[in-house]
Amino acid sequence: MILFNSRPGNGCIVSISGPIYDWDATEFDACLSQAAGGPVEIWVNSNGGDLQAGFAIRNLIAMYGGKIDIHAIGPVHSAASVAICVKDARVIAHKGAAFMIHRCSADTWGNADDLRKTADVLDKLDDSLVSVYAERLTVDEAEIRRMIDDETWLDVDEAIRIGLVDERYEEDPDVPMMEPAPREPERPDPDDVIRRAVAECSARFVDELKDKFTFLNDSAKSAPVYADAIQA
Repeated sequence: MILFNSRPGNGCIVSISGPIYDWDATEFDACLSQAAGGPVEIWVNSNGGDLQAGFAIRNLIAMYGGKIDIHAIGPVHSAASVAICVKDARVIAHKGAAFMIHRCSADTWGNADDLRKTADVLDKLDDSLVSVYAERLTVDEAEIRRMIDDETWLDVDEAIRIGLVDERYEEDPDVPMMEPAPREPERPDPDDVIRRAVAECSARFVDELKDKFTFLNDSAKSAPVYADAIQA
């Protein structure tokens, strides 16, 4: 799978993740086209896949005119190790990265002649594989053939020693801690708001009634009583 975040004119970040399929080379070409000569970071986390696609991705990287940094952030196996085998690219291995190189293999069926033809094709692909590794690795072709015959697994130090990797990524990126989002004030319960409003209105109404009754009582006590207003 090829994922990318392009910044036209300023390069892009490309991720090669999971199996490499034949169509991935086309998508990778589109990524580099959008990078438009700017710096490119390639993040590799792949167990390999289609060798021809690995060759194509490798050649696209080699032909790119801008600066390329390749970050091995996980497995870089089989066809993925071919894709990063570019002399002028800078390859950085992160903690836990692992590399594996081996001879080509294929699924085939048919009669004896078909199987012999497939074996001849695989021999030719092995020769191409050795020539690609030889352009970057610091060991000779005889050693490369021995390594792919044995299906060689490499840790970061071993990959650096044979030239597949340029350097180890010593420090994890310093990512600033995100400040917690401001806490939104709790929304009051509508029923509680209604109860409070009713209670407040009721209390105010009772107070007003008390004031009125007090006034009436006080007025009745102070009112003059006239004899002629009293009937026997």
